[in-house]
Amino acid sequence: MSRLTLAVAASALMILGVSPAAAAPQEVVSLEDHMTCAAIFYAQSQTSTDPEQVDAFEAATGLMLNRAEPLGARQGLTTDQVIERAAAEADQILARANAAPADQRDQIIWNWGIGMNRCITAALGE
Repeated sequence: MSRLTLAVAASALMILGVSPAAAAPQEVVSLEDHMTCAAIFYAQSQTSTDPEQVDAFEAATGLMLNRAEPLGARQGLTTDQVIERAAAEADQILARANAAPADQRDQIIWNWGIGMNRCITAALGE
């Protein structure tokens, strides 16, 4: 996955009309967690065959990247560096998932890092 591809996924928020204020950082999730969630969401978007799921996971990728950006800035990271780190992790997830038997791919993605359930909770702002 290229950095450009992940950046385009981040643009999905704007297409869906989500304002920057709605994508404010959540204090309960760290920069690393945001980047991991972006990677998990992106990986799931690449493996889903349902167009609505793809759109939702791409929008969630963008949401997490938008939330990660100010957190990264506080640590001296540029937007490009945040995207590159999330992209690198997404590549790792997809490499591991693609190397696994087909019936285990979703499980690898959903259990990566802090896990899909926690990422969904964070994305919903709960």
